[in-house]
Amino acid sequence: MAVGGGAVYVGGSRRPDAGGRPALFLVKYTRSGLRAWQRSYTTVRGATQLALGPSERIYLAGERVMADGTWQVGVVCYAKTGARLWSRAVGHARRHDFIEELRAGRNGICGTGQYSGAQGLEEGLVFRMRLNGAVQYVTSIPTPQSEGVWCTTCAMDALGRVSVGGTFS
Repeated sequence: MAVGGGAVYVGGSRRPDAGGRPALFLVKYTRSGLRAWQRSYTTVRGATQLALGPSERIYLAGERVMADGTWQVGVVCYAKTGARLWSRAVGHARRHDFIEELRAGRNGICGTGQYSGAQGLEEGLVFRMRLNGAVQYVTSIPTPQSEGVWCTTCAMDALGRVSVGGTFS
C-alpha cells in the first residue's frame, strides 16, 4: 500500500484466471474511499512491492514468469490516471528472482531481493532503473560458503547512490 497525491494505492496478486495465469492488481482509492480505477497485469506472478515516484507515477513489482519457466523481477509503471506506461523484466537470466523492496524517487528506482545462485543458495539481488524504465544495472551479492544472502531493503540518496541492507544466514 502507498499513499500520495490524495489517493491510496493498493497492490497485490489475484488467483489464476481460466488460463491458469496469475496476475498482479493495482487499485486507486480517492480521498473519500471511492475506487477510482483498478488495473491488472497478467504476466507477473504476483505483486509484492509498490512505490510512488515523481509525477505521481506508481511502480508495482512482482515475479515475472519467463518463457523458459524461470522468473525475473517484473516492474510495471502506471500513471496516476491508471494508464500503463511501461513494464520491464529485471534480473538474472535462467534464475528464479524474487523482489523484497522497491523504492522510487527523483533519481530513479532501486530494488532488492534474491535469486537462486549457481550453488542453489539464495544470493542477493540489487537493481537500479531510470524513471523511464531503462535498466541501469543489475548486480548480485555473492553467497559465502553454505550460507544464504537476503537483500531486504534499499535506499537511494540525493546523488542517486544505492545503499542495501539485509542478512546472511
